[in-house]
Amino acid sequence: MVFRELVARHAVAAYVALTFLVSWGGLLLVGGPAGSTGTAWQTDARLPLMIIAMLAGPSLAGLLLTGLTGGRDALRGLWHRLTTWHVAVRWYAVALLTAPTVFAIVHLVLSRRSPGLLPSLGAGVAWRGVLAGAIAALGVGLCEEVGWTGFATPMLRHRHGVFAAGVLIGVPWGAWHLLTNDVWIVSGFAAELPPVLFIALNGLALVAGQLPAYRVLM
Repeated sequence: MVFRELVARHAVAAYVALTFLVSWGGLLLVGGPAGSTGTAWQTDARLPLMIIAMLAGPSLAGLLLTGLTGGRDALRGLWHRLTTWHVAVRWYAVALLTAPTVFAIVHLVLSRRSPGLLPSLGAGVAWRGVLAGAIAALGVGLCEEVGWTGFATPMLRHRHGVFAAGVLIGVPWGAWHLLTNDVWIVSGFAAELPPVLFIALNGLALVAGQLPAYRVLM
């Protein structure tokens, strides 16, 4: 009872700690501290296990803490939110088009200085790859967001506005990606940037800029 009350008082902190423990612990068990040793992380034979280990953190932590802090009613509420499909078309438009629209606008502006950043939807686009990526992203996003959006965000929204809640969950969300984005993927960029510089710049972008901003948008 005391443990449950303690977790309930610090629910978001408990969620973040458990998510990191499961995800990072699993990744280190799969690949060790050296990370990916191949020429490209995409061809690493351990990639499926890496993905499972990473996604187990937010999904398991979200489900466990939802049940621990709210019992069966909270789990039923989470399931109801996950399976609510009948919403107005405008909300599907907001969900599906906001991020691509922002992406396109930003790249259109940047392309005035760097033409290579101009968005393209021409014949050269590999639409099969786009479709496969969309399906994979849907599965990955569902596993991630059971925890980040299904549990942590509602907890923060009880006490904070959209911007504050987005930043408060976006910073640990960005840090959660550091192990895969830096330790595992750094080999692919070693020829272009010194590894230490890549890790520092990528870490700064993930934790202080890119993902907190995207979480506010979400």
